[in-house]
Amino acid sequence: MKKGILPIITVMILLVITGCEKIFEDKHHERFEDPPWLDGSILKTLQEDTTGFDIFLALMDRAGYTDKMERGIYTLFVANDESYREYFNSIGIDSVGQLSNNDARQLFELNVINTPRSEHQLIYDYIFGAWQGPGSEYGALIFRIRTLSRTPPQKEYVKYDPIFQGQTLDLISSRKFVPVFSTEFFRDFNGATDGSDYNYFFPDVSWESNTFYNTKWYNANIQVPKVCSNGYIYFLDKAVPFIYSIEEYLRNNQDKYGLYYDIAQRFARYSFAGRLDDADQTRAFVKSYTSSGVLSINFADENGPSGSDEVYQRRSIYSALIPTDEALQAYLDTTIYKYYSDIDSVPEVTLSYILQAHLTKHFELPSKMAKTFFNFYSDIIPIDPYSDVIEATILSNGAFFGLNRVLEPLAFKTVTGPLFFNSDYTTFLYALNESDLMSSLTREDIIATVFAPPDTSLLEWGITYNKSIERLEKRRSDGVWERMDDLDIIEFVQDHIIYRELDDLMDEGYVTTESDNMFYHYDNKIVSGGNDEDNDEAVIVEIVDSKINGSLMMLDNVVKAPKLSVSEHIATDPDFSEFFQLCVQADLVDSITIQGTLERIPRIKFTIDAEKWTCFIPDNNSVTTALANWDIPLIADSLIMFIRYHFIPDEMFVDFYEMDGTFETSASDTLGVPLTLDIDITPGKLDVTDRSSQVVTVAPSNANILVSDGIYHKITSVFKLD
Repeated sequence: MKKGILPIITVMILLVITGCEKIFEDKHHERFEDPPWLDGSILKTLQEDTTGFDIFLALMDRAGYTDKMERGIYTLFVANDESYREYFNSIGIDSVGQLSNNDARQLFELNVINTPRSEHQLIYDYIFGAWQGPGSEYGALIFRIRTLSRTPPQKEYVKYDPIFQGQTLDLISSRKFVPVFSTEFFRDFNGATDGSDYNYFFPDVSWESNTFYNTKWYNANIQVPKVCSNGYIYFLDKAVPFIYSIEEYLRNNQDKYGLYYDIAQRFARYSFAGRLDDADQTRAFVKSYTSSGVLSINFADENGPSGSDEVYQRRSIYSALIPTDEALQAYLDTTIYKYYSDIDSVPEVTLSYILQAHLTKHFELPSKMAKTFFNFYSDIIPIDPYSDVIEATILSNGAFFGLNRVLEPLAFKTVTGPLFFNSDYTTFLYALNESDLMSSLTREDIIATVFAPPDTSLLEWGITYNKSIERLEKRRSDGVWERMDDLDIIEFVQDHIIYRELDDLMDEGYVTTESDNMFYHYDNKIVSGGNDEDNDEAVIVEIVDSKINGSLMMLDNVVKAPKLSVSEHIATDPDFSEFFQLCVQADLVDSITIQGTLERIPRIKFTIDAEKWTCFIPDNNSVTTALANWDIPLIADSLIMFIRYHFIPDEMFVDFYEMDGTFETSASDTLGVPLTLDIDITPGKLDVTDRSSQVVTVAPSNANILVSDGIYHKITSVFKLD
């Protein structure tokens, strides 16, 4: 019976739903009769108001919105005729008729929201399922409101982008935001609630208004709204001007900031975004600065620094503190041009640091800047917002400050500083930048010694920066150049960093780098495992004390990480062939394939259990003697135990520094208890005592062979299990 009832009920429900949908479809476009307590529509209200809104209505008509105002629900921000005449006079026109349709639309739509908003809802936004309010998590911090306005398509001649260089492209942008400022916003943002922060940007706007919330629509005071049948009208005491992005403002003011803007264009990239709605279906592009791979701040993005997250787009803006041409030219003349003949010869990393030292991903207020200012690199830069700034304004995606000085990044003064100004070391500079280790080396509280290899030696060794495609590359064993992956870059850079200061390397000794690779040094010369493989060394040609956080040691060669593992040494050294055969017999050997070249290299399986090892590898004579004396067990499990007994994981011992102790090997007994070796080191003498109480002494000539996975010592007697 239940099976028969359910289909009938389902059909009845569908009929009801279908009928309701049909009724809604017929009725949802119809206007209901206005309640008697509401005024007329937005359009009718403005047309009948005798105060004088003819210019705004003409702007509405030129923008193509007159008919739309009767069909939708909006919030409008409206200035009177006198305000618009004053604004038009400031930009050199007399009437709306002198604006193009696109410009009229852009200007009008800065004053349009396509949803109704009460005054409270201008200050406190609806996010995460609830309206914010005083004391809420975000309070009044969601202060940007997305309007319908867009910059009309702009033609741009491409100067530097290697893909489009020499072409003229049509650029489009996304919709603009207009900020709403209020006492509540400055309170929640920890700014000045007395209006001084606001008047810093808008000095000719009175801070106190006659509204409860003291709200400002960009540069204008908002009066108490007029509620209409299809939305709200907020009357303004000033006309809202064209609001440009940081990108647009710089482009429009190249007479003052053209030098900074021209440097930035070297990082501009263009991506296809669709086609314009014109007869030719013109290809349209979006401009970006972050797609170059060097800059991290895309000040051409209307959405600001928060990416695709719409809530944070409405909360966050950039700040641009841009030096004038005079200030920047003077800086270049006294610093950059002491080392480079022209701007095109300067490494992009150096230029990017100059650019980004003047940009932040935060809204900088003068009251905060006067106390502490952090640039993009988290450097504390003293700045006086009143004497260092020649102009300030709020733009659609950030705050803009014109400076009469350059904000030099701290990186130029710290341990890596000289690399920014030396054309012989640019590959390592790019590697530092791409490794993300630069930030740790440009802080005053982190002391380091950095070893810088020159471009020529890096190229010979197999690392280069391919400027045409903006990437670091390494040469494979078959001669093909390929992109260096992130891990390879980090490990390469870490091979050249020690987080402590060294005065020099005149004395003999060993140093472990940040990558956990070790090198030997003497007389200011360095021999790492790779240098030993290539039978060369790296000589320190100059030591530069940063006087802030360490020293930079300029080299004539690379601190070469060893390419060969202990497994490869055992497999290829003729003097280890007997021990290698034991490894094969115990089924401890496999191989790995190198991606790209498909080269297969041998591996002792258990060496993947640790990143670094100290290994004691018996030579052929010792293995042959031990086999004859039955000191090597040939039963599988016991043979594996014997082999692993010669490997100590997670340790690296050299015979140079005094040390003693008991260390667990990679072998375990039948109960799983690790087998140990006693190590006793005095300079130039390394003794190992095994389970049989045999003492094996490593000859200095056989000690300290550096490999990619640690270090090994050649021994002339095997370790005995009992």
